Amino acid sequence: MVAENSRGEGAYSSSVSQYAGAVPSALAPLSVVVGSRTGNSLAIRWAAPGVSSTDVLGYRLYVNEPDSGAVPDRLVYDGEAVPGLQDARVTGLLSAKTYWFSYEVRNRAGWGSRSSPYLRVVAGPLPQPPAQAPTILSVTAAAISFSWTASPDAPAAAPLTGYRIYDQEVLLDTVSPGTLSYTYAGVTPGSGYLISVAAVSEIGEGERRSLATLIWAVDTPPAPVV
Repeated sequence: MVAENSRGEGAYSSSVSQYAGAVPSALAPLSVVVGSRTGNSLAIRWAAPGVSSTDVLGYRLYVNEPDSGAVPDRLVYDGEAVPGLQDARVTGLLSAKTYWFSYEVRNRAGWGSRSSPYLRVVAGPLPQPPAQAPTILSVTAAAISFSWTASPDAPAAAPLTGYRIYDQEVLLDTVSPGTLSYTYAGVTPGSGYLISVAAVSEIGEGERRSLATLIWAVDTPPAPVV
């Protein structure tokens, strides 16, 4: 720009360039990469933004201080010029401490707003599943009884808080960490059930251990008459 008066034009201002477009928006939620957890690290994954007026140029990932409940403002990954990478490993975490993560995306128009809501993560490894698949103890048209083996200890894992019992994706119940058997009395006679059990700690729920086949809630037939 230049100013002008009756004597003429003055000196030119400095130049400012700006891309005619919008910064990225509609950011997808963050997630923890499955199988990435250790005692003091984990990997965080993100996705390309839902709205971007031009090519994405890079990403930045932020975390807050452990158990602070503060806005994530500590930069832990700077991929300003690495658009093809969509996950990053974060190290130096404290096991069993809570962290919040957020990220931002850059295109030619600049950096967009950081993602919200934040991803809440308790650091540390998830508990191991029960050592063996559930064992059926008895089956009738009114109930299915089964047991399982205890979850083996995992290095740096938090103590167990219980076990969660599922029928396929439906949570049936949560029991104490010392309970290793269960009777499900809410069956529908004649229906099939695929039982699985997962160990739970304050860090989260581990992998489920499942029956290989459906169990049918039916009574065994009476003895035949010879």
